[in-house]
Amino acid sequence: MKRSRGITLLECLSALLIVAVLFAAAPPIIGGAMEKTRMAAVRASLTESVLLAQRTAVASGARSVLCPTGRGAPNCAEGSDWSDGWLAFVDRDGNRAFDPGDTLLNHYPGLPGHLRLRSNSGRPRIVFQPEGDNAGSNLTFTLCGRHSQPLSIVLSNFSRVRAEPAAPAAAGDCAPG
Repeated sequence: MKRSRGITLLECLSALLIVAVLFAAAPPIIGGAMEKTRMAAVRASLTESVLLAQRTAVASGARSVLCPTGRGAPNCAEGSDWSDGWLAFVDRDGNRAFDPGDTLLNHYPGLPGHLRLRSNSGRPRIVFQPEGDNAGSNLTFTLCGRHSQPLSIVLSNFSRVRAEPAAPAAAGDCAPG
């Protein structure tokens, strides 16, 4: 008996069905992984900016400020939304605003994708003292994505940064607007 070579139509359709299912399932999985990677990068960048501002305040003996920016020019914005980016600078004149005489340390341009970063209310700017601490109470940032669990990034008065899953009550910080 002669053995035929090749595949049958049923085998070909079965293989195509498997490939189609894999392609349909891949985007949400890949998208979720990409979002988690972006969230980790934002957390690392914010931590880097905090440490840079804190260490510069100690080294220079002058106050350093970390503040959210709005869209456009690198200036401090009012409010608790840090999604458009942030500035770290040495505040030479002590007015907590970025002026021509101040030294820019870092400008993070804005969050990638559909990520949002909000701080708790009451601290629109973080001011690092020459002793290394920052005035005020602990500050909590909530980092949100579309498909990932929100992350809390907590800055203590002694400029220590820690990250942990956000409490369910922080879900309100993730809402647009």
